[in-house]
Amino acid sequence: GHKGSLYGGVDTTPQSQKMFSIHLYHELEQFKDSPYIFVEGEANKIGNVFLPDFVYTKIMGDLKVDIKASIETRVKYTRAQYCTTGVALENLHEATACHVMVRNIGTEKVSMLRGMLDDEDFDGFVEWLLLNYYDLRYRHSKAGYSYEATVSSDDLEACCTELIDLYHSLIEQINANS
Repeated sequence: GHKGSLYGGVDTTPQSQKMFSIHLYHELEQFKDSPYIFVEGEANKIGNVFLPDFVYTKIMGDLKVDIKASIETRVKYTRAQYCTTGVALENLHEATACHVMVRNIGTEKVSMLRGMLDDEDFDGFVEWLLLNYYDLRYRHSKAGYSYEATVSSDDLEACCTELIDLYHSLIEQINANS
């Protein structure tokens, strides 16, 4: 996978455009005979790489499913992804202090977040970022979309079952119309 956010490089090595495109091609190739696939909604730019125009156009034009999770679930998942090693925590410190964060949230809030890291308040750190940084930044990108369904991912097994049921329902619609 590719992590493209400000914190995407924490504990990973960012991919070049060429490697990203190669990996994306191989992933999509697995689904070439599927009438539908589920992908995360993304901007056309993910970190330092771009989605191919045909992929981005397809994502923007197709059905959308809004997958929601409680803040507790989101914190748990995000913490497991990013707060894993000493190197990752050092990188979190660096990313939090970068000029982009200072410009976006101000020096005082950056100091507060760095203090949370120093105090090992990882849950508080992640929750603050999710609610006060990411949610605010991404809210505008979701405005105006209509969704085929809304699914909770707090229970991953139930979420997958709902998505599979939706997939089968879409296939039945295709078969009924052909």
